[in-house]
Amino acid sequence: IEAFSVSAEALAELVGKVAGGELTTSRAREVLAAMVDARKPLADVIQAMGIASVDKGELENLCRELLTANPKVVQDVKEGKLKAVGSLIGQAKAKNPNVNPNQFRELCVKLIEKM
Repeated sequence: IEAFSVSAEALAELVGKVAGGELTTSRAREVLAAMVDARKPLADVIQAMGIASVDKGELENLCRELLTANPKVVQDVKEGKLKAVGSLIGQAKAKNPNVNPNQFRELCVKLIEKM
């Protein structure tokens, strides 16, 4: 463990970002690999990789845009088929790879309920 290039503190910070929803597990794996390879602190790696948490306003705009473009998904969710939102997650990640899928899903469902 002492030979591992990532300190326990840095690893704990990374896990905290995943637990707090700032990073997805897949992005955290990428970050950890980069931390090991580059031997740089978490903040430096996140900045170098261009990872930034998506603010609520940006996430809401993206969700509204995709819901408008996909009325079938809106209808399916209104009919109780909540899994239909999953089809939008790939589109959201393509537009912004920093989107947290769980937050995106929750927000889309809330927006559909208000429609």
